[in-house]
Amino acid sequence: PFTIVFFGDSITTGCDSSSMRALPPFQEDYCRLVTDALTEKFGSEIHFVRTAVGGTTSVWGEQEAEERVAKYKPDLLVLAFGMNEGNKSGEEYREHIRSIIETGKKGNPAMETLLVSTMYANAEAKSVWFDQPRFEPFLLSLEQPGIAVAPMSSVHGAILKRKQYRDTTGNNVNHPNDYLHRVYAMTLLKTLCGME
Repeated sequence: PFTIVFFGDSITTGCDSSSMRALPPFQEDYCRLVTDALTEKFGSEIHFVRTAVGGTTSVWGEQEAEERVAKYKPDLLVLAFGMNEGNKSGEEYREHIRSIIETGKKGNPAMETLLVSTMYANAEAKSVWFDQPRFEPFLLSLEQPGIAVAPMSSVHGAILKRKQYRDTTGNNVNHPNDYLHRVYAMTLLKTLCGME
């Protein structure tokens, strides 16, 4: 059995997938899509643990890491904060993320981590837009054996060169729709094991 902990903000809780809203076509969020795809590819039992909470930041994540990560002794931590970080500096953000990883390893020293940079917020939603993609390079600076980055900021940015923001969002503010949840899943699977 292989344990994956998904820890982050509202995007990682599954907002705004159609399954979370109980609306057709009832598509699962990216966490479930990734888990299902890995189960199908490798045929092993995967323990799915989601400890994400909407509206949270990496500061909260650092405070909760013992209870919400280390306790589960994960083989893989999928760590996805960034949407709610406000005007925090990239260096501060990186140190909170580093601390979460270190705490998680107290539960399992062999734990590997997949850091997920966040999608864009809607630049017209002034209350939530503060250039979230600026955090991606700080996540990339943490890469080393056992820590990789799924670059959703870059992927979403590329999509937005061809699509309007509303085509990729469930709430037109800062949550992915079914389409972007699939893109999240594809980006994570490509990063983890080269799945197309």
